[in-house]
Amino acid sequence: MIEAFVGKGGVGKSTISAAYARVLAEHGQTLLASTDYMPSLRHIFTRDYRNITVMEISESDIAAEWKSRYGDQAYAIISEFADVGPEILDHIASSPGVAEEFMISRIVELHDSGRYDYVLWDTPASSSTMHLLSLERDFYNHLGRDLKFLISARGRIRGDRIGSILKEWQKLAQDVWNHMEKTRFFLVSTADALSLMQAAEIQEDGAGNIRENT
Repeated sequence: MIEAFVGKGGVGKSTISAAYARVLAEHGQTLLASTDYMPSLRHIFTRDYRNITVMEISESDIAAEWKSRYGDQAYAIISEFADVGPEILDHIASSPGVAEEFMISRIVELHDSGRYDYVLWDTPASSSTMHLLSLERDFYNHLGRDLKFLISARGRIRGDRIGSILKEWQKLAQDVWNHMEKTRFFLVSTADALSLMQAAEIQEDGAGNIRENT
């Protein structure tokens, strides 16, 4: 199970997730991964701790990884419909939403690697993580529509390679979505009125995207 800490900025998500990682590390290998735009784990863990791996995942790292892993597949699809060069991949990799989308699948991949007994996720501030969950669901549904379009356009494209790529992406999106439904989310808030109000908004947003599990 992935355990994620969500909430507005400045309420202590990183501090609480770090403390929780120290507890879990007494029982097994623990990964503490941050996708915050301004990560602070490096300032908390200034030295190595037994059984704890700290990872700060940046958008630029994710964009580069996306291009390396999926660039050829993406270009195979795009080149069927447009006369463009491989440089189009740099444009796609830096497009809004690509890095955020792939961040979730990166967390899932680390969870499934078998290297860790516990995976903790220090998320970005506010309800952006909950929004990513809705994007993940919509991404899966969109791929289904793409497959229907592919069938209707079969006579105008070459072979079944695009179909196999889209099916692979659809399976990836479904696997990620399945993990997110099982993820345990901890909503972190301070006692001031603004924090409580935003916490309620995050909780409402999350309930609309995944089943309530904490």
